[in-house]
Amino acid sequence: MFFRLNRNQMTTVSCLYNSSCFLSCHYKTGKATIIHWTYMTGGDVTVHSFYYDRDQLKLQDPRYKGRTSLVEDQDTGRPTELLLKNVKVQDEGKYQCFADSEEHGYKTSTVVLQVDGAAVWSPAALCDSPLCACVVFCTVRTRLNKLTTTTMWRNPSEEHNTIKC
Repeated sequence: MFFRLNRNQMTTVSCLYNSSCFLSCHYKTGKATIIHWTYMTGGDVTVHSFYYDRDQLKLQDPRYKGRTSLVEDQDTGRPTELLLKNVKVQDEGKYQCFADSEEHGYKTSTVVLQVDGAAVWSPAALCDSPLCACVVFCTVRTRLNKLTTTTMWRNPSEEHNTIKC
């Protein structure tokens, strides 16, 4: 008995916050009859499905609605990439593509999406001191939320009066 093992290829992709991003689905030549993308971080969430020669989005998770489409390779004419629009910090994580073709069987590809440049601005709502009349926090999270930087700006003392709020 002969078994063909399909190794799972893993790719890392970095995308800018609020931009569009391409996630590649690697499979051999031939036309895939099924392409199914799932978000694997924290459970299996349906991102995009394609079968019966068209997109099947009834089971698509609402957070991806209107933000995904399959892109065809110009040379082969077959869908090979998922276009994810308006990338959010919440999109960061591991995605898996399942592709099945009659000629070559199924293959899975894994893409780790990293989101760069996401900033969250918030006023200092918990500051009761008059010295905090003008305080703003900016938090930037990048690279799978492994690096977090928080910066605080506040109104300088009256003698240095360089910032007006």
